[in-house]
Amino acid sequence: MKGVEEIQRALDELLIKRKSQATEGERLRSAYLSPAWTETHEKFEEFLLARFRVALDSPGHYAGATEDKFELGLARIQEKFLPEVCTWAQTQRDLRGRGGD
Repeated sequence: MKGVEEIQRALDELLIKRKSQATEGERLRSAYLSPAWTETHEKFEEFLLARFRVALDSPGHYAGATEDKFELGLARIQEKFLPEVCTWAQTQRDLRGRGGD
C-alpha cells in the first residue's frame, strides 16, 4: 500500500507543476491577438487571397466566369465567414478581458 501512495504522491506533484490547458490556451490567445501580430495577419490575408486568384485565373476554368467565381466567393466570405470569425475573435478578446490581464 505504501508503494501505491508513493506513486500517487509523485503523480500529484507532477500534475501540480504542469500548466493547465486553459492557461496555455489563454497564453496563445493573448499572443496571437496582440498588435504585434497585425502585420502577419494582414500579410497572410493578402497571400491567401492571391492564392485564390491564381487558382481561379488558371486555365481549365470556365472562360469568362473566373472573375465572377472569385467575386461570388469573396462576397460569401465577407457575408458569412468574416462575421463568424469576427464574432469568434471578439469572444476571445472578451475571455481574455475576464482573465485578469
